[in-house]
Amino acid sequence: MAHYICRTCGTQFAESAVTPSECPICLDPRQYVEPTFAIGQRALHVNAAGGTVLHWAAGAEGRGALLAGDILQVGQDLNIGHDTSPRDG
Repeated sequence: MAHYICRTCGTQFAESAVTPSECPICLDPRQYVEPTFAIGQRALHVNAAGGTVLHWAAGAEGRGALLAGDILQVGQDLNIGHDTSPRDG
C-alpha cells in the first residue's frame, strides 16, 4: 500500500491501496482564502537561505516596504577605541 500525496496542496494521505478520488483539504473553501495583512492588505513572507523578509506592497503610504527580520548584516562597532571597562561609583 502507498501513502498518496495531493498534487495541489501537498497533503499526504493515510496508507491506502486505492488512489483517493478527492482531497478533503482542497475541497475546504478555507484552503483558498487570500492572505491579508493588517486591514485587508496583502503581504508576502519570503524565506531564503540567508534569512527572512516580508514584502508589503501597501506599506510606507503605498510606496511599498521590504522588511528584513533576521538577515545578518555587518555593522560598525562603535566601541572601538573607547574604554568600556567598568567604573567605580
